[in-house]
Amino acid sequence: MKYFSTHGEYRRRPHNDWIVRLLKKAVRVFSRPMRVKRRAEEGDEPVLYIANHAGARGPYSMIVFFDRRVRPWVISNVCFVKTCAEFARRDFFPTDNKLLKPFQYLLSWLIAPLCPLLFSGVEAIPSYFDKRIIYTLEKTTETLNEGISVLIFPEERKYFSPYIESFQSGFAIVPRNYYKKTGKRLRIVPVYVSRHDNAIHVGEGTLFNPKADFEEEKKRLADYTRDEIERMAEEIPGEPARYTEKQYQSR
Repeated sequence: MKYFSTHGEYRRRPHNDWIVRLLKKAVRVFSRPMRVKRRAEEGDEPVLYIANHAGARGPYSMIVFFDRRVRPWVISNVCFVKTCAEFARRDFFPTDNKLLKPFQYLLSWLIAPLCPLLFSGVEAIPSYFDKRIIYTLEKTTETLNEGISVLIFPEERKYFSPYIESFQSGFAIVPRNYYKKTGKRLRIVPVYVSRHDNAIHVGEGTLFNPKADFEEEKKRLADYTRDEIERMAEEIPGEPARYTEKQYQSR
């Protein structure tokens, strides 16, 4: 099986998933199993799932409990030891307290060696936001050609609603590239992970339209998946708000 190993940039090699199998067992022991609720079937072809992040809840729920095999896009910084520590200090353990700085550095360096084990175990596709995006797209198309679906979390840290953040539209390059390489129209499927009702809600998908103006199609796909995810959240009885506008005013 071909895939990008996160033990080295762009390298293809057999993966060791023992840490992921161990974590999956631990999660299943200490948490309730999540149900998968579908509004429509995705069909037999691989699809592009667009999901809410919800902190760590979205990614680990999709990896542990989802009933279809997926390979997630994961920001490249956390996929490799050499970049994980710096990213962890900035994103996982941010602090301006000088007394806590030594602990911040210690924690970041402790988790750095675990990153490649974890993300190679879930067969993550390292996502880049520079010219190396070609490697991300190459691996994504390769994955879809293997019959395996791809998972992307496109939220950015901007308020949109009580349930989700604003969506970046860049994921539209995936169906465009896939169409150029294969001539096939990829289905994009919205997913909402809810802790409240302990379920993964799969919405109705939409097909990429290669004949549309690409900038318009990017916006349509982002708006459609975002709005469908919000609608699914709103329809869950008692679903609590996760975000408020006030949270974002100081950012």
